[in-house]
Amino acid sequence: MSDPVPAFATVRRVMPASPVVVYQEWLDAEGMAEWMCPHPARPTKIELDPRPGGRLRIDIEDQGFELSIVGYFLELDEPSRLSFTWSCSTWQPPANSIVTVTLEPHGHEQTK
Repeated sequence: MSDPVPAFATVRRVMPASPVVVYQEWLDAEGMAEWMCPHPARPTKIELDPRPGGRLRIDIEDQGFELSIVGYFLELDEPSRLSFTWSCSTWQPPANSIVTVTLEPHGHEQTK
């Protein structure tokens, strides 16, 4: 039996703020609460320890359904890159993924 091929997903966005501001929003629980979940889902609790090896946890409620995202920060390279593990309490079988966020200046006070 061969090993499964890793899956990749790429999301590209242009954000109306500088890379420094966007980077900081990834590491600020209050800021993250404003944008992390698509409505009507909402984060009910966010815990971030933004340092390599530091823990992250996002508890989410979506119309009565509750789930948690947990992980650990792997890399913090302000303001251009951050990486962390990501595991969802509803995934069966349990699994860890790695999220890597890269931020580049784009236009005037924008980030891609």
